[in-house]
Amino acid sequence: MKHGKLIYYLVAIICFLAITNSCHEDDNEQSSPELITLEVKNITNISALSNAEIVNKGKYEIIRQGICWSTKPNPTIADFHIRTESEADTFSITITDLLPNTTYYLRAYATNYISTGYGNEIVFTTTGEKPVLSTDVVNIKTYNSVECFGTISSNGGDIIVATGFCWSEQPEPSIADNKNIMHQGGGQFSSIIPNLKSNTKYYIRAYATNNVGTTYGDIKDFTLWLNVQDDPIKDVDGNRYHTIKIGNQIWMQENLKVTKFQNGARLKQLNNLSSYNDMNSPGYYTNVDNSLFGFIYNGYSITDMNKISPEGWHVPTQSDWDILLNYLGGYSVAGGKMKETSDSYWITPNVGADNSSGFSALPNGYVGFDGSPHDKLEEACFMADTLDSKGNPAFVGIEYNHTSAFISGTSSKVTGASIRCVKN
Repeated sequence: MKHGKLIYYLVAIICFLAITNSCHEDDNEQSSPELITLEVKNITNISALSNAEIVNKGKYEIIRQGICWSTKPNPTIADFHIRTESEADTFSITITDLLPNTTYYLRAYATNYISTGYGNEIVFTTTGEKPVLSTDVVNIKTYNSVECFGTISSNGGDIIVATGFCWSEQPEPSIADNKNIMHQGGGQFSSIIPNLKSNTKYYIRAYATNNVGTTYGDIKDFTLWLNVQDDPIKDVDGNRYHTIKIGNQIWMQENLKVTKFQNGARLKQLNNLSSYNDMNSPGYYTNVDNSLFGFIYNGYSITDMNKISPEGWHVPTQSDWDILLNYLGGYSVAGGKMKETSDSYWITPNVGADNSSGFSALPNGYVGFDGSPHDKLEEACFMADTLDSKGNPAFVGIEYNHTSAFISGTSSKVTGASIRCVKN
């Protein structure tokens, strides 16, 4: 009886060992696929070519194979991955949509019905640089805006995701300061920067951003001058005038009241009773309050070869007036920014008058071809040293009931208006 039990136990142990050994053999045959991840080639800023080889498929058929990658070590198919359609033991795959100048971890994978096997890990870094660009020109547009130009000469091998201009009151502006955002791939770009402060020095530069980072063009600086007192001047008669800086121009802040040319030659004093022969030569019409309104000069006084303006100054051309009026926001609104605000001078309503420019225009009116005054206290009228085909000058006018300013032609050099000189 004892021998029978012993034999039974021996047989059971032998069977158990045989079964266990058989299981181990099955496990070996059903192991995960084994792969080698080969060298990564053809690396660019956004792509790379990976090669792999399956060295052991395991017991079951491979159902998918490919490459997986991540910016962290030991990537799996839970990360970025791509499958190849090839069923060969060796295969190549180009991966795309990578980030420039970024380190990646990559390995091959193969999956059978049991599990997924991975090859050795390859580390590589994509190429890529930041953009290269320049800040070209900063053009003054108005008292509170500029137009800027920049050029992207290289995108750094990557798509430009944002470009524009950044500005600050500090010397090195960045996108952490004020900025606008444009989306442009390359070449020249421009933008108008609005709502700036006057009489403040700004620093500005172009910027461009790709996936590598942001780079900047060279720094430009500018100041939008408005209503800034400048040095007073004197005319040949000794009259003293305040001056004002508006943009890049310096203007007299008062109407001219000189009676002589620069060389001392006298102008004729005229009135509405003067003969036409007298009016047909350089002269001036006296006004009610010469100390305040200055004189009104006929067209001959600004076309004479002698200069009526103080030395270093000139009677403004239409181009000079264009610069001023556009700088103040354009013809439609510039008048309000130029008119003196006091009701003591202008009749009401003095529409839109705020004199924010400091020009302090007064309603001197003008003199017609018959020598008679017109629109006193209703209109400020100034000479423009730009002649039509008949040699007649233009007038610049600002009216009490409008915010606008305008330029009109004249019918004769006998007609007259005030003169505001601008510095050479």
